[in-house]
Amino acid sequence: MAKKTWIKVKRGLLEPKHRVALGIRIWLYLHILDRANWETGKVLEWIDEEEADALEMSVHTLRKQRAQLQADGYITSVRGKHSQTIIIHNWIDPRKYDGKKINQSNQSLPVNEKQESPLESPLESPLDYTAIGDSSLDSQITESQINKPTRAKPARVPKNDIRAILENEFSSRTKIPKPNPKTQKQKRAAGALWYAPLREIAALCEWDEKKAVYLIDKTIRKMRADRLTISSPKSILNPAIATFGELKTDPGNRYRIGTA
Repeated sequence: MAKKTWIKVKRGLLEPKHRVALGIRIWLYLHILDRANWETGKVLEWIDEEEADALEMSVHTLRKQRAQLQADGYITSVRGKHSQTIIIHNWIDPRKYDGKKINQSNQSLPVNEKQESPLESPLESPLDYTAIGDSSLDSQITESQINKPTRAKPARVPKNDIRAILENEFSSRTKIPKPNPKTQKQKRAAGALWYAPLREIAALCEWDEKKAVYLIDKTIRKMRADRLTISSPKSILNPAIATFGELKTDPGNRYRIGTA
């Protein structure tokens, strides 16, 4: 049975001004919403080439559309060393009912965050509320950040190596074989089901190998206790995010996950 993602948009995408303003870019925008952290309204790990593969569009087209979304005030792209952070403007956590907006388009960025390009000609009223989620564990949604990310420690191991370690860890604990993609279609599937979710989990743990392994182990144990299906790293992503949130307030947190 196909998984269905539900989208909740209040005074947003259905308004004529946004339908006209977004045009064909609505599909990229929905993809960005689908990857957003519910707490922060951000996508922490964004790599144009990989997202273009997932959407089956050229990198040039994706970059052009992303730049237009930023120019119109829907998002802000912040450059990082190996990837970008996408900040979605006027976000409201769909799990809350207080209506509080974050990432408002008139907010200035922290001094240590460098915007990819300046906002130009922002809309008079960008989306008032955008939230997206999934009723299944195998969700497209990513929870890639804590409320206020702290400065990451310099990584001794390249990110791809850490991701490979987490692949081995997940495969070892679940007995699910790692992917060995050969065709473009297989590579896209491996990216969506394995590589991207594991990067999100690693990013939650500030790319600390021990913390990420601990979080995966804790999540798998909890899912098994609750008799939840584990089919790929993507299926543990949302539960891992929930576990991460619990560990932030747990005094017995073994690796001090989610603490400064």
